Amino acid sequence: MVFRFRSVRYALIAVCLGLTTLSYWVVDNIARTRSLDAFETITADSMSTLVERLSAYRQSLNGLSGLFAASHRVTQDEIDAYVSQIDMAANMPEVNGLGLIVSVQRAELPGFMAEARADGVPEFTIHPASDADTLFVVKYIAPRSDNTALPGLDIGFDRGWRASAIAARDTGLTQMTPLGQFTPDDKAEAGFLLLRPIYAPRASTVTAAERQAALIGWAFAPLISARFLEDFASLRTQLFEIQLFDGKGTNTGDLIYSSVANPDASTAFSKTAEIEVFGRIWTIHWQSTPEFDAAQPWRAPYVVLAIGLSLTLLIGLIFRMMARSERRVRSQVREKTRALRTREEEYRSVFENAHIGILTLDGAAVILRANETAIEGLGGQRDRIIGHPVEDILPEIDIALNGGKCFGPPPAPGMDERIFDYRQSQWRDVNGELRRTILLLDITEQEEHVAQIKETEKRWNLALKGAQIGVFDLDVTTGKSVVSDSWRRIMDVELEPDDFNPQSVFIDRVHPDDYKRLRASDDACLRGETVRSSCHYRVRFGEDEWRWMHSDGTVVDWDSNGRALRFVGAQTDVTEQMIAQNALALSEERFRLVFFHAPVGKAIAEGKYYFTAVNEAMCKFLGYTEEELLTKIRLRDVLDCEDLADIYNEIDLRREAGESSMQAEKQFILRDGTRGWGLISISWTMDESLGDLLFIVQINDISEIKEMERTKSEFVSTISHELRTPLTSIRGSLELMASAELAEFPDKRKRLLDIARQNSDRLLRLINDVLDLERIESRRFEFAHYDEDADELLTESCEINSPFAVKLNVSLEIAQLTGGATVSVDRNRFGQVMTNLISNACKFSDPAGTVRIGAEIEGGFVRFWVNNRGPGIPDSFRARVFTPFSQADGTDTRRVGGTGLGLNIAKQIVERMGGTIGFTSVVNEETTFWFTCPLSEEATADQRQVAG
Repeated sequence: MVFRFRSVRYALIAVCLGLTTLSYWVVDNIARTRSLDAFETITADSMSTLVERLSAYRQSLNGLSGLFAASHRVTQDEIDAYVSQIDMAANMPEVNGLGLIVSVQRAELPGFMAEARADGVPEFTIHPASDADTLFVVKYIAPRSDNTALPGLDIGFDRGWRASAIAARDTGLTQMTPLGQFTPDDKAEAGFLLLRPIYAPRASTVTAAERQAALIGWAFAPLISARFLEDFASLRTQLFEIQLFDGKGTNTGDLIYSSVANPDASTAFSKTAEIEVFGRIWTIHWQSTPEFDAAQPWRAPYVVLAIGLSLTLLIGLIFRMMARSERRVRSQVREKTRALRTREEEYRSVFENAHIGILTLDGAAVILRANETAIEGLGGQRDRIIGHPVEDILPEIDIALNGGKCFGPPPAPGMDERIFDYRQSQWRDVNGELRRTILLLDITEQEEHVAQIKETEKRWNLALKGAQIGVFDLDVTTGKSVVSDSWRRIMDVELEPDDFNPQSVFIDRVHPDDYKRLRASDDACLRGETVRSSCHYRVRFGEDEWRWMHSDGTVVDWDSNGRALRFVGAQTDVTEQMIAQNALALSEERFRLVFFHAPVGKAIAEGKYYFTAVNEAMCKFLGYTEEELLTKIRLRDVLDCEDLADIYNEIDLRREAGESSMQAEKQFILRDGTRGWGLISISWTMDESLGDLLFIVQINDISEIKEMERTKSEFVSTISHELRTPLTSIRGSLELMASAELAEFPDKRKRLLDIARQNSDRLLRLINDVLDLERIESRRFEFAHYDEDADELLTESCEINSPFAVKLNVSLEIAQLTGGATVSVDRNRFGQVMTNLISNACKFSDPAGTVRIGAEIEGGFVRFWVNNRGPGIPDSFRARVFTPFSQADGTDTRRVGGTGLGLNIAKQIVERMGGTIGFTSVVNEETTFWFTCPLSEEATADQRQVAG
């Protein structure tokens, strides 16, 4: 029996030891998990606090930007008044001020400084000195007493700050600058600038260029890092220490703030996270404090172990404990009695020293007891309070209610009434009599703060109304939302009724095709997968009108389990921006189609003419593939050095002259080594994103045209040397045969000689006209301008062409002279034009008709004209009168002679002499051809003197 009892005892001890070990392991894991969860919770809470604080800063800048956007001009005094109204010292003590930064070109500095001084900044100088063309200058800052060094500061002296200002301007988003000095002085305090761009109202701000054009300036808030975070770590100084770094990683050179006294000390818990702060990445590092480590249940496993080990011992001592239980009970009774007395004293101490007023009433609501706080809050006279009904002291209190608000007497003469929040409870004393306890909390200051907050909210709503931004605050748990008046205006919802849920109205009006995308964006943010929810969507207005909206929201409150509680954001109407964006996309698509499918070679080049885009026609002309032109081949690889140098020089000359395009005919080196002629056209423009010129190159393949010109030139040369020379000899021979010996030929032979002579004259005129036309087109037709008497030119033309008119049985007369006007012409070319016009008029005049010629002064020109009566020019031929080889009737060539080139040659001669040519004609009546020649400089001066 002894052996069996000992075995059972040992077995029981072994079981207890096993259970103790298992319990130790389980409790240890649970303790570690709960400690880690606690540390994660307090770090998430501190990060949420930081995000809320930064959001409040941005809201203050939004309000200030609304002030600037709503007013044509804002002065320093108005900025001071705005900052004074929002009471920054009380509401945002960590913000050093609010102000405005403007972009100023160096050439505009004098006018800008004068305007700044006129707007309330008398001691205004630009600092530090720099040679930048564009300065980013602090124009206003308030309060000025705390920021004496900022007015006139060019934040562009810091490269990072300049980059942040440009990023805010081009994106339209609020930006935080890198950590830097507020002045170049190394002894100055380090800090940040929070920049919010301000654009002109109703200006388009879709693209970066439009934002730059619409920019008014930047609303900004200077944040000194030490002051900005001086109370941030104190939120849980007993639980964790924190380090904040500007950028990714924990590089000590980027340290913004640290509450860690000994960075090398080891801690039980630590965490590092990155947070996006208005365009920048901040890194936060937390580590637990010794107090936090000590508060964790590290000892629980050891307690379990100790309990388990003690269990075996307790089993052996259980009988002894039973024997001593009675004495222990008595001892506990005495201890509890002392505890009750102690607690009574504690309650009395709490009652007398509590910071809230406590009243004890009997069943008739008469005040039996009152602590010092209640006495002081109700006037300070105990004998006027104790023993009196509570309604005499607090007339508005209703003891039938469990709580409410009431007014009390002023604490001193001349002061306002106090406002109390009261709570009542009922109980009975040991005798069963009814007692009431009333707790009075003085909320006078809180009510005043609430009134101030309502006034501030009113101002915020006005600012949001001016900026056309609607604000919403959604309670995620209930699905109910609170919206600003500006949101209601944007959504075209009545402002007065409050008996509706804005969230349900909003969801009902969102386009079905957009709701899933909006819901997915919001849900991702609510789950913590994204920091913000940003989405475009359509909202219905009326029966069939849809307008585009943009929402930008974020979660601002989480519960202990990481579930979102509040979702806050802003909504704006972006219909106009979306229309412009769609139009731009359509325009870009059309440009792409035109560019890549154009029948002529097109390319876009940068820098030293690197191709960045080419179309199929360009590849076909040069013989290269698109990949080769974009990666290997440049313009210099397909042109001779001299031709390329000519293009460079021509572009430089035209740029200096303010032009933006040039054109030239050049031979291009094709891939197979052959050469082809191309008409290259180059235009250029400045690409702001590259900071360099962008070239648009177009090449028309004119190889065939050049070949035709060469063939034409050879043909004309053949006519000149191989045809005109023998034809001249033939004509001379015919003239000799028709001279004195003509009388010896029979009539038939004489007729044949006349025909041959006439045809040789006609053929020679044709050849001369063709040669003249070719010389005019090739610019080898020489002109010698002199001052000639217009009347003499007219008389000379009449005398020269009279034999031809007589031959055709037509009279030629001068109908009008100028009276001695002098014109600047080439006398021979002028005669050629008059001969063509007079000969045509004679050919197409009525039999025995009269051709009249004349001249008259019109402005700075002399207008010469030739008039005849005849068949006139039909309407179907008017458009081709001056076209080469054109005649109204093909039989005219045989009937009256002519090549169809005379009027075209006359037109080109007149235009080369600086005049114009035209005609008027009525079929079967009068026809008048006219042309103008410029007056000589002397005649023009005389004409101006007479007019003066």
